[in-house]
Amino acid sequence: MHFSNLLCLTFVLFVAMPPLLSAQTVAFGIKVGPEATESILASSHYQRSSSRRVIGPVFEVALPRTFALEAGALHRQVEYHESNIVYPVSPADLGEERESETTAHSWEVALVLKKYMDVGSHVRAYADAGFSGRHTSGTTHTQGFILQLKTTPGPPGPPPVMRTMPFS
Repeated sequence: MHFSNLLCLTFVLFVAMPPLLSAQTVAFGIKVGPEATESILASSHYQRSSSRRVIGPVFEVALPRTFALEAGALHRQVEYHESNIVYPVSPADLGEERESETTAHSWEVALVLKKYMDVGSHVRAYADAGFSGRHTSGTTHTQGFILQLKTTPGPPGPPPVMRTMPFS
């Protein structure tokens, strides 16, 4: 199921279903919690610089026989930072000093059928099954300098490096 179709179906449930289910219990709320797994994987030299939080609106309609239908949209945002320096080896080589910031947003829209079960006097558990679609987008901003060895003679030791040509 395409993400746009799932989004349209969720919208229809939010708008069209409540009048049809006027005798049923309807609940609206917000889900907030920590991310259980990594939503976006990055290579090991990137450092994650944002919290692992998931947040979004949910809508649930109680159905007969302890069933319920839930629709929700959960948002995740992740940020990664990377710093890298590649030094030139000879005057003919160019190196670079670079910093990158990546920000990604992920929306997951889910439609779930739940079956509630009484476990104790004040505890209800449920099993669920459904569909979900996820849309992820992100941007990366990179800035830095091209590094070049100085060709003028200097003191003994490693040759000095000169910053030239900034880029972003």
